[in-house]
Amino acid sequence: MKKVIVPFLMLLLVLFAFMMCSPTDGTDNPTDDGGDGGGAGDGGDSGDTGDGGDSGDGGGSAAVYTLTVRSGGEFGNVSISPKSSAGLPDGTYFYDTDVTLTARGIEKFSEFLNWSGDVNSSEREIIICIDANKAVTVTFGSLMEKREMIPVTGGTYTQQSNSGQSFSHTISGFSIGKYEVTYELWHAVYEWATSGDHGYHFQNAGLEGWLYGGYPFGRDPTDNKYHPVTLINWRDCIVWCNAYSEMMGLKPVYIHASAVLRDSRDDNGTNCNNATCDWSANGYRLPTEGEWQFAASNRGATNWIYASGATNGYFDDAACDEVAWYRGNSDLKTHPVGEKKANGLGLHDMSGNVWEVCWDEFAVYPSSPKTDYSVSVHNWHVISRGGSSNSEAKCLSVGFREGEHVTYIDHASVYTGFRLVRRP
Repeated sequence: MKKVIVPFLMLLLVLFAFMMCSPTDGTDNPTDDGGDGGGAGDGGDSGDTGDGGDSGDGGGSAAVYTLTVRSGGEFGNVSISPKSSAGLPDGTYFYDTDVTLTARGIEKFSEFLNWSGDVNSSEREIIICIDANKAVTVTFGSLMEKREMIPVTGGTYTQQSNSGQSFSHTISGFSIGKYEVTYELWHAVYEWATSGDHGYHFQNAGLEGWLYGGYPFGRDPTDNKYHPVTLINWRDCIVWCNAYSEMMGLKPVYIHASAVLRDSRDDNGTNCNNATCDWSANGYRLPTEGEWQFAASNRGATNWIYASGATNGYFDDAACDEVAWYRGNSDLKTHPVGEKKANGLGLHDMSGNVWEVCWDEFAVYPSSPKTDYSVSVHNWHVISRGGSSNSEAKCLSVGFREGEHVTYIDHASVYTGFRLVRRP
């Protein structure tokens, strides 16, 4: 009898232990959304794409998925609510979370058009149920013309000047304005920057091209709104670039004492002159002299004595007339941007109309090859390139250099404007 009873008792103990160790609540609930967060997006990617699915090992983790939001066309704003499920990185959510996306254009600049991807809609506000990895693209349209940017592929060229100086210069890729900054664009950013609590101040309010109606500084745009902005100085330009960057949700480039530069008035002139350039920032800025000539010469393909886009040297009046407004055809006045033939990169008015200020101090060229070279010490002169409506033909050549005083009195001219660049 003892040989039977002992194994039977041992079997009862094993069964009891198994029952005590077994789960009594079933598997984990995959629909737990972890609670709601909050926040707003800027139209860029809201999170890494990831591979979705169950992020754990079955020991308590719910399924986690990603939401990727991309922006197409113009700049705009996207609010994302919640930005993530509680405890997760931005753009990641537990299964079955509802996410609300709201798109808004930028006043005077862009308007919402549509959503595409996993949701196709013309409604500004959409709700996405995160039951898998999701990706949507929001597209904005432009409300303002003449502010397109053209990508320029990097390369190496010989940067040669009218003084006979030259050096081999390797330029990284960048984007550059198709047109000179128009008065309409200048005024819209200026109004935003100097309103509310944006904190910007300018020495000059700008002029709508030539002296239409006298000197109506800072007036609302008229039929001449596509003329280049004039009567602004180099300091105004770099501060305005920062304002435009912030308005578009980009990182400003120009810094002084670790702070974004927001004041171009004479009282702040020393700080402007000592500004540094954050080359890693994605905001708008002035071109370096090397970038300007690289673009004006169609990546080095145009001889330095030619106007930008011309078929012959500056001594050929017909060749200059085709691509530039200058003393020979302008009546000494600015003209709407884009009326003359573009160069090989699609850029208009790189020669003529207004001098275009660059970032660099005026200095002698280096004697050895350089990469992304610039002179960032601003004591006296900065570079202006391209000539103006009041320039003789030789100033139109892509290799002609002109030094301009940094100080306000010498710089603000009806023949001086600027063009934008930014990282690609």
